[in-house]
Amino acid sequence: MTTTVDPVASSPDRLPVRFNRLGRFATWCYDRRRRVVAAWLITLVLITIGSSAAGGHFRDQTLSGDTEAEHALTLLRRVFPAQAGDVAQVVFHSDAAAPGPQDRAAIVGVIGRIRGLPHVAGVRGPFDARVTGQISSDGRTAYAVVQFDDTADNLPEPAMQQVVDTARARVPAGLTVELGGAPIATVEKPKFGASESIGILAAVVILLFTFGSVIAMGLPILTALFGIAIAFGALNFLSHAFVVPTFGGELAALIGIGAGIDYALFITTRYRQALHDGMTPRVAVGTAMATSGRAVFFAGCTVVISLFGLFLLGLTFVYGLALGAIIGVVLVLAAALSLLPALLGIVGHRIDRL
Repeated sequence: MTTTVDPVASSPDRLPVRFNRLGRFATWCYDRRRRVVAAWLITLVLITIGSSAAGGHFRDQTLSGDTEAEHALTLLRRVFPAQAGDVAQVVFHSDAAAPGPQDRAAIVGVIGRIRGLPHVAGVRGPFDARVTGQISSDGRTAYAVVQFDDTADNLPEPAMQQVVDTARARVPAGLTVELGGAPIATVEKPKFGASESIGILAAVVILLFTFGSVIAMGLPILTALFGIAIAFGALNFLSHAFVVPTFGGELAALIGIGAGIDYALFITTRYRQALHDGMTPRVAVGTAMATSGRAVFFAGCTVVISLFGLFLLGLTFVYGLALGAIIGVVLVLAAALSLLPALLGIVGHRIDRL
């Protein structure tokens, strides 16, 4: 009688079938897990230090390229140069139920000081003659329109900061001043992290509910954050060579976090299943990467190829956005295929802890 020997049981670090290249690479990362994690940490530190030293050069140059909007702006600059620049709004709000002469005098004073600033082509105040619709029905809110002599991407930031400081200086108590518009956005950028934090928090809740384990939940998020953190540094360097809008980092983060968590989640789920089937952690890592890892690799390549399609639009600022998103996806993909096997090797059977 012939006895059939279970290859997994007799040799726990081998599979009945040979690993493909991704499976062999995963076991290579597993065997050198501490060095792989150290390499990622060193890369993160070096990129962060280098990008901080180089700084970012982000520009909201949205009218670049051979577009109808660019042709219209060129014609406007030639015929009506004073109206070719961007505009900003200065909004005044009084806390008093019935604003008095003091508030009106303060608003007129602010508008007068702004009119004399560099790059300000003119200001249309709410109390100017033949101006209507710039005062609310209750009289507590009014706004002025500031016309600049150039577009926001060409206006110097110090000049825009001077407009902001002048508008908020010497304002009496009870009168609030806020500014908006593309030129003001160059110096008053939105704080990064709010929407990303909400997305990560939602992912934490969903993964914790799905996996029922803090460690299993944390690995996909940690892997994605590693890739995104390095992508931020790379995007700073990229902004010196390409036109990258100020929201380029947010776009790369949102796409990268979503893709990175999804890729790592797919592999982690297959790894846990392999452990539950009785495989050792090393074999489970190779199995997860040989099966789910292959699907993740092709999914990441598909996303990158799709993002390259943005270059067909012919808009310079879109090139920077596309490259930033591509870098984010490539790095989270690389983290899922190399860093995650190393982390799974460190965690081992403890992935179901907590």
